[in-house]
Amino acid sequence: MSEEAPSPPPSGVKRPRDEDQEPDDGDEDYTGWKQKMEEGKEEDDEEETFAVVTKEDKASVAEYERQRCAKLLDMLEKAQLERYEVYRRSTFKKSVMKRLVSSLAGGSIKEQTAISMSGITKIFVGELVEKARQIMVQWEHTGATRPEHVREAYRRLKLEGQVQNLRQNKKLFKR
Repeated sequence: MSEEAPSPPPSGVKRPRDEDQEPDDGDEDYTGWKQKMEEGKEEDDEEETFAVVTKEDKASVAEYERQRCAKLLDMLEKAQLERYEVYRRSTFKKSVMKRLVSSLAGGSIKEQTAISMSGITKIFVGELVEKARQIMVQWEHTGATRPEHVREAYRRLKLEGQVQNLRQNKKLFKR
């Protein structure tokens, strides 16, 4: 006894899909919702409201952020505050960054790209120095951050997956 595969529906006839099929009578939520939809009512008759942000609102948010930042700076120790001030003042020259990125990209880049890369680089250096300071504490060293701390910090960041392996000098063919 051989079973035949179901034949496709004749042209012009839609095959029912799951969303087209009505659920069983036991699904009370669906039937209640369907009745309300037929009557033109929805469960959530609330209108959407959009917040209008005024200049005064922006000013009050900016003032709040300034106060919050001032409180945070008051909590810093003297050495931390000095490092923070140096961090805020430090920059990478746009011309140098533009030249470096364009040499890596293989073409010219826009100034905004150089500015963005400067910011990303500054954040990376900040994380690297922060990790180096933590390593100094772990190793119970005092004084200035030394190259060994920075190298170890870079190694750990690389292990955590926060740094890509830039050197991919794997030889394809060996002699």
